[in-house]
Amino acid sequence: NPCWYNDFRIEGCEIYDTGACGIIINSNYGKRAEITKWDLQKLPFTPATNVVIKNNIIRDLPGDGMWISTTKGAVLEYNTVYNTGDGTNTAYAGMWPHNSDGCVMQYNEVYGNRLGGGDGQGLDVDINCNDTLIQYNYSHDNEGGFFLDMGDAVNTVVRYNISQNDRDKDFEFAQGCPNGTMIYQNTIYSDRTIPKGVFYLSNTGAGLGVNEIYAFNNVFQYPEGQVFYGESGDTAKLKDHLKLYNNAYIGGMEAPAGDSKAIKADAAGMKAP
Repeated sequence: NPCWYNDFRIEGCEIYDTGACGIIINSNYGKRAEITKWDLQKLPFTPATNVVIKNNIIRDLPGDGMWISTTKGAVLEYNTVYNTGDGTNTAYAGMWPHNSDGCVMQYNEVYGNRLGGGDGQGLDVDINCNDTLIQYNYSHDNEGGFFLDMGDAVNTVVRYNISQNDRDKDFEFAQGCPNGTMIYQNTIYSDRTIPKGVFYLSNTGAGLGVNEIYAFNNVFQYPEGQVFYGESGDTAKLKDHLKLYNNAYIGGMEAPAGDSKAIKADAAGMKAP
């Protein structure tokens, strides 16, 4: 018979030097009728409920800081996650849900996640997630960037976050542009240029679709020479499907042509490296 957790709580812990990841919640009961490509869990979708992970310190370990799978309505808040990922050929991220509905990640600080074989972001919405809310987080100095959204995610909202000096790229969409993604009222700052652009789309050939993404009322501050769209085989698709409105561009970076209501300002002392 299907089994699941209810009222599961991890609070006030310090987790480090594990030899792998910090916190993992996983289940075999994950299969959804509509999933064909990412059939990782083989049994009917039976999510854990009332999962709360809060006020923990997760640090200094070689894997993911925290990943949770097959949950509904999980809340991850007030956690500090840093120095995660071993920087080898395996892809790790600071915090991320997988195969989950209605996850909320808020009031977390995530930094120092290393970039290895991929990912390396502070925050990630991974395969088969629906209705994820990411708000009031502070992401900084992550080698892989601020945020990763997998192409089959649906209705992701990213709002009221700060990204400071995250590297490589800030927003990555992998295997397609996720349907219903809204990015608004975030402050994104870097004191140097990042090579893959503010927005980066990778590997749409995985076949998960390219949908419209909306980014509005954000502040982007970068030095002169910063590219907005990262160069990849999918850059043209990203330019077509990323809908920009009323964003502020501070420093030396030029506002992209697609933002017809762009706000442009200069910042004293901002220079390209």
